[in-house]
Amino acid sequence: MKYISLVDSLGIDLETLSNLDSQKIIRLQKQLKAKAILNNEKNIGDLVILFEQLKNDEVRKHHVFIEEHPWLKQLLLGSFRVILPEDIFIDKHKIKDVNSLKSFLEPFLLVQLKLLFKEAYDYNKFSLFYTVISKQGIYTEEVLQLITNCIKSKLIYAIGYIDDGHIYKALFPVAFIKKNDFIKSVNVFSDALYDEISELNSTVIDTYNKHREDTTNEYFLFMANTMYAFGNLRVSDVMLQNVFTENAAITEEYTGGYSKIGLGIVACFFIFAFGMLFFTTTGTKSSNLKYDSFDEIAHFHKENASISKINQLDIKSKSSYLNKYGVSQWPYSNPYPTIFKEFNLPEVSSEISNDYTSIKNQTNKNLIIFKLNEENDQAIYIPKNVSVVLPLAEKDTLVFYSGIDFGKTTEPYLSTTFSKKAYVSSFYILDSLAVNKPHQITVYPEIKEKMASNKGKIIRSHDLIKLTNLFYTKEAKESIIR
Repeated sequence: MKYISLVDSLGIDLETLSNLDSQKIIRLQKQLKAKAILNNEKNIGDLVILFEQLKNDEVRKHHVFIEEHPWLKQLLLGSFRVILPEDIFIDKHKIKDVNSLKSFLEPFLLVQLKLLFKEAYDYNKFSLFYTVISKQGIYTEEVLQLITNCIKSKLIYAIGYIDDGHIYKALFPVAFIKKNDFIKSVNVFSDALYDEISELNSTVIDTYNKHREDTTNEYFLFMANTMYAFGNLRVSDVMLQNVFTENAAITEEYTGGYSKIGLGIVACFFIFAFGMLFFTTTGTKSSNLKYDSFDEIAHFHKENASISKINQLDIKSKSSYLNKYGVSQWPYSNPYPTIFKEFNLPEVSSEISNDYTSIKNQTNKNLIIFKLNEENDQAIYIPKNVSVVLPLAEKDTLVFYSGIDFGKTTEPYLSTTFSKKAYVSSFYILDSLAVNKPHQITVYPEIKEKMASNKGKIIRSHDLIKLTNLFYTKEAKESIIR
């Protein structure tokens, strides 16, 4: 149904509208119906419904409320271009029954907000869109869901557009992702848009990295500008928020007319494309090992074949490339059977319980997970873009190893390894697991931090891993191995 302004259609004032009684409504109904027939208008059916509604005191109050808020009236009429963001306000004292008002506005808003969002995208009017959607006090849950879906659709569009390489034909269709008012609109519903925000961030960073050797490249500049703008994103996930903040600080160096971009940012979120994995963490205490100090733990690890292997992989991960022979690795198999044992995976979904932990890959590479236990060290190879459930328990120590091109190296003692972009995480010791709650570990690409040293600027990598309903301690690998 299209909104009809009685003030405009009948030429009456607000006082007349407020004081309508049954007789006046009948007269106005005849007057407006005659006018509609004379002008060959097609909304006569809507007019009949409208006048029936006007017999309700609450409905008349809603019409008065709309007339008292000209921006809302123009929004419901679809006259977006006459609305100025600075004129948008809500006089809460005029609202008598907020739930009734929300219900009344809902069918009109469901139509017009879609059109407003399209206009915001087509004509870069996200300032208006943001100001309108910020007035959540007059929107039903269905209207709020519509707004969320509109924003989500554009985030998904941008992800696909960049991933499919369309940016090399034209950048302007996704220019909105770095607009401050669009970002502010995303912030209003950031909790509901978390997955899309994370994935878009990964896509932007991945493209940035492809072009970072040439800081004058337009695609590098565009992505860097976007990463700087993402510093204004606000999400409840502390780790992801830190990623946005740190990346914006790095890219600020390059924001000179186009944006501020930094050289050494790889941070946070790729999408599994063969190998690297990164996690957010917080500490570990040598779990399965049942020792009271890290000195004792480190001593144990140095004498342990499993730790020796991880140490070798970590040393070689510092190399940019290793010569290797091609080799296939079966998904979910054990890549190092002479040292580690296989994981016992559930055969059917019905066997999965809270005794298992879901491992979710949010990178673009392949991953190997090592689980260290006093008598049962295990390893598993997980392909890119795959989730898996593993049996984890209190006092297990986890290490995550990722990279590109898994194969046999020319150095026999290494057996097989990731030949490019390899990375070994810190040690994560599970102190305890929440009872009767699902456990999940989400793996993101590592954060790369640019730091100053006596040798100039260096890049230092940090894990980015999110553990849900798992309590753990994180210990840097340097304190345990080597």
